[in-house]
Amino acid sequence: MEIASGFLVIGLLMTLAGAILIYKSLRASPHDLAGDNDGVKYIGNIPIVVNGGRRWILAALIITGVLIVYLVT
Repeated sequence: MEIASGFLVIGLLMTLAGAILIYKSLRASPHDLAGDNDGVKYIGNIPIVVNGGRRWILAALIITGVLIVYLVT
């Protein structure tokens, strides 16, 4: 049981680190906000950029999320 809980903690820390890195990579810079808002979308009050290569990051996240939900159920 101790080994399983250790792996759980490591997995949760890795997930948290991944979420922080994804947020930092998708967050819109002040330069993106000052220009045309073509590729800037808001989730709540958080601006993210969804143009260019960042679309592939979002697509990978959506596919991964669907697969995780499928595997959990």
